[in-house]
Amino acid sequence: MKKIRNRYTPCIGVCEFDPRHDVCIGCYRSLREISEWSETPLDERRRIMEEVLPERERRLTL
Repeated sequence: MKKIRNRYTPCIGVCEFDPRHDVCIGCYRSLREISEWSETPLDERRRIMEEVLPERERRLTL
């Protein structure tokens, strides 16, 4: 988990959208997740980063 100005984020600075899978190829978040991230509670961000995004990455990189 990367901490930027007290904001935990999976962003790695590779902001390129994959329209086939509807996610960013750098962090594997959807546009909706990205746009709502700053309002997402910290515990939900952690859950997304620890559970949702790793599974999404595994599924999309097979």
